[in-house]
Amino acid sequence: MNTMELVRTVQRAHQRSTSTRQTRPLFPSELIGPARHAILRARQFLLGEQREDGSWLGYQTTDASLASQFLLTLAYLGQEESEPAQHVAATIIQQQLPCGGWSLMPNGPPVVSTSVQAYFALKLAGFDPGDERLHRARQVIRQLGGADAADETTRSFLALLGQIDYDCCPAMPPELYFVNGQEPRRRVPLSIIWSHRPVRKVGIERGVRELFVNKPSDWPTQLPGPNGSRPKKSSTRIHLLFAAFLRQCERRGWTPLRTSALEWAESQLLDHIRPERMAQLDFSELLCHMIALHALGYPDDGAERCACSARIDEMICPDDGGHASPRLRAEPRSDTAIALRGLRVSGIGLTHPSVSDGLEWLCQSRTFDAPLHETDLGSIVAALAGAASDEVETSDALPPDIGFSCEHWSATEDNDTGRLTRIQRSADKLHACASAQLRFEQRPGGALLEAIAEVDCENPTPDVQRAIEYVRQAQRADGSWDDVTGRSVIQATSEAILGLSAVGTPKDDEAITAGVNWLVVHQQPSGGWGEAAALPQTRVDDQSLEPARPTASHTAWALRALVAAGRANNLAARRAVQFLVETQQDDGRWHEPDFATRDSATGRWYRNELHSVAWPLMALSQWAVAAASGQDITAESTSLRLVNVSSDS
Repeated sequence: MNTMELVRTVQRAHQRSTSTRQTRPLFPSELIGPARHAILRARQFLLGEQREDGSWLGYQTTDASLASQFLLTLAYLGQEESEPAQHVAATIIQQQLPCGGWSLMPNGPPVVSTSVQAYFALKLAGFDPGDERLHRARQVIRQLGGADAADETTRSFLALLGQIDYDCCPAMPPELYFVNGQEPRRRVPLSIIWSHRPVRKVGIERGVRELFVNKPSDWPTQLPGPNGSRPKKSSTRIHLLFAAFLRQCERRGWTPLRTSALEWAESQLLDHIRPERMAQLDFSELLCHMIALHALGYPDDGAERCACSARIDEMICPDDGGHASPRLRAEPRSDTAIALRGLRVSGIGLTHPSVSDGLEWLCQSRTFDAPLHETDLGSIVAALAGAASDEVETSDALPPDIGFSCEHWSATEDNDTGRLTRIQRSADKLHACASAQLRFEQRPGGALLEAIAEVDCENPTPDVQRAIEYVRQAQRADGSWDDVTGRSVIQATSEAILGLSAVGTPKDDEAITAGVNWLVVHQQPSGGWGEAAALPQTRVDDQSLEPARPTASHTAWALRALVAAGRANNLAARRAVQFLVETQQDDGRWHEPDFATRDSATGRWYRNELHSVAWPLMALSQWAVAAASGQDITAESTSLRLVNVSSDS
């Protein structure tokens, strides 16, 4: 369905290199030609990734625990020898560290819970216990404390598959949430599983008894939180006392509220898997819901189980090499919006079929049914608001050194008017969502400010003024910002600069200049930016930045901030452009072996191949317009249109 542009490239201006040594940065006039080549290649890649319905969904990779939990769930359902199980097992092996364990991030330290899950999954998939890879894994796991030290999620799977008793797992009585009136999506199915205690015996030979350091009855009761995080303290003393009271009642067999609590939990479970709400479940939550439905006796061919199975299938990313990786969450809304922003900023107009179909899908999809992180919300608002205003200008400022030919795309006036009306309506609704989120958000970030400014920054409301003041106060002493969810400091700092610039803050404002200075100071000799993903238990609230090999995503975030702050032609920006140009692959992608993004809800780090192209495309396009015009521009005020040239140019 995609209409591909025909691009005739001339000889590259210089040879790309992946070297990290510092080289002489090129002048803007020398960089514009290579940047245009990179823009076209990235554009072509995004156009080729669009799905039949007009949306985009990037290939997403996260740590091995999701793949392991999927295989363990298949084993509970008796499907451990199925083709999906074998593909997932291949992914687990691929992510094994040289030391033998598994981490929550590439080349990170081994994590005991992730390693136990992966080891158990591989044994159930048919791997020989004498395999050298499993031998190394056993050694590492026992050095880390064995299965005894695993978290509550791992213990739940061990109990589910008959390795330990449910009494070794944290108590999760459904009465606790029934009485409190809470609705945690993950705790509800876990409370059902804990109450019904389903077990599929797999036997000693396929189990993990060899990973036990102590008998399960002697295992510690204080467990780490999910993904190795510190255990969360209860919000109130009453909550702790009530939980202890329920555990005592459970031991005495006195559970007068159990039937009512389970009925309430089942109703909540069914509500979670309604089509309009299922998209909110991440992959791990979805597996818990599938197991809970099985424990409640819902048939394999029932509508509820089939809906969960179909959703799980959608969240599995297969590749051509016999591997399959679960997505942390399938979020076509944000992926489509980010792809559209990149294409629009790079100069593709509204009448291009890919852009038109993508906007139609975004307007007709369930964009408003589920909450969004402020970064995702900002991308969707930007995509729709920019389309509604249709502020795309043709720039002849860039030298036409690439032959570019395409069909003439047009739309009838009636269809175009109706489409713009729908886009404007959706943009207005999303702006209202962003305004409401800004009103109730206790710690608004720069991305939310940028989203609001996409529609109206002429008359800032008191909520916008409050958000601006909070962003200023949240700036750290060294000039950076740290996102409250613990994601990349480079991303949080860049978003803060973009947000302040979008609402009209002067470029010489102290907050912006201090933020720009922090970015420049942390630029690496190669011209890129990189930041190591931090494990939840090791992350500290200090002002340090642990550098890592630079990525296209980190570099694109920083470059967009420099452009928004009016530094498009300075040394740091030119070095960033040169890094992106030199590290782009021939197919238009950028290779990112490390995880650059952290999910705010689950705390897991992941990478998204679509994002690692769309963000650099946006950054290069915005830089190219700013550098060629010699003017200071805000992040979205000008768009790039690559002009048609004749073959003899």
